[in-house]
Amino acid sequence: MPNLEFKNGHNLNLKVLMVDEFQDTDKTQVDFVSWIIEHSNAKLFVVGDEKQSIYRFRGADYTAFEQLKKNFQQISIDKLNEFSLVRNYRTNKKLLNNIDEWFVEIGDRVERFNYNESDRIYSLKNSECENEIEIRDLEMSLSKTDLIKNLLDIKKETEEVCILVRRNSDVSYIKEICDENAIPCEVSSTGDFFRCEPVRELYIMIKSLINKNDNKTIYSLLNTSYSDVEISKLELLKSISMEENDINKLLKSYLEKLNWDKYIQKSKVESPITLIEEMINDIKPEVKYYKSKLNKFSKEDAKVMATEYKMNLDHCMFLIRKNFNKNASTLNSIENYLKINIQTNDVESIKKANQTYKRNFIKCMTIHKSKGLEFDYVVLPETSHEFVPNKRDLEIIISRDRFENVNIAYKITFGNSIKTVSNNLYKELKFDEKKR
Repeated sequence: MPNLEFKNGHNLNLKVLMVDEFQDTDKTQVDFVSWIIEHSNAKLFVVGDEKQSIYRFRGADYTAFEQLKKNFQQISIDKLNEFSLVRNYRTNKKLLNNIDEWFVEIGDRVERFNYNESDRIYSLKNSECENEIEIRDLEMSLSKTDLIKNLLDIKKETEEVCILVRRNSDVSYIKEICDENAIPCEVSSTGDFFRCEPVRELYIMIKSLINKNDNKTIYSLLNTSYSDVEISKLELLKSISMEENDINKLLKSYLEKLNWDKYIQKSKVESPITLIEEMINDIKPEVKYYKSKLNKFSKEDAKVMATEYKMNLDHCMFLIRKNFNKNASTLNSIENYLKINIQTNDVESIKKANQTYKRNFIKCMTIHKSKGLEFDYVVLPETSHEFVPNKRDLEIIISRDRFENVNIAYKITFGNSIKTVSNNLYKELKFDEKKR
């Protein structure tokens, strides 16, 4: 929004105010927009779709347009033009017709879902012919991995396969299945950079320089791309019954093969960032990562995976250099920086290789993340599962009544749902919330 210049009280020097995705505005935001129009000569343009109102959890709902009309009546602005956008230039005609039929049916059954025949959207893309779109229910006997492999076999080189799921945890689950079955998979979830493999492995490497006596850290390091030593699982299992010191001696014997003590000694005299960069150049973890992927994937796919590993490792080093002075930083401060971001950062996104090199990859993302994208093959697994929202120990519902009074309902759950406490408004507002 541009800076607002106040003149003569509340007269704002503003010509046009445009609000996109208006269905996602809450009551306070609608009131703010109305206030701006009341105290300026600006023209207002808002656009949105009630069916795409998905921010109810923070107060927005599908009634935003009705709220705006009501506000305009109260401030005596009656010149309001409303247009329905029913022409679609991007969606396949056959697919759009099917979706419209579902929406009309839902509109007949659900009281607050405003959709009828007059709201139908008409496709202008390939409208002169029927497009080859096929919607199939998957056979129960056909496993996910068999289906994906079949799609990769039959698709053309330029076509894309995407698996759409509900939650980021589902994305991780699909990625694990694909990795186990040697299916190259590109995942896309918001804020996934600090939890990607090259960043996590760098964190473990730095942590192992700080504490070489921690058995868990040493074992984790030996299973990263910073180690090419093969661990004897049998020898390790036998050592479990030994004393803690004996296990430590065994793990340190593997570290000696990596010449790890050399880097620990250097950490006492060199700047941390210089040392980390030197270790990356010496060890070349992206090469070891590439070799590990060759055990399952093709040479071409393994090369793409290693390229992305190096891209994200380089970006992580860029962020470290950006946030720390080369001579004033410590290994502990860098380790703490990575640990905090791994736990909390949901903004920074993973870096990806050019899509032309990933033709053999399937994609997996949440439905929310896929908005505005299109794919040749779309797989929707687990659609028969009931949608259950995340259970919360504290649930709060905020609503306004017809007198504009704010009502707050709450429900507190104690110890595995054994006991709950709620106020008198909760049952009423919860019933109303479900109808929305």
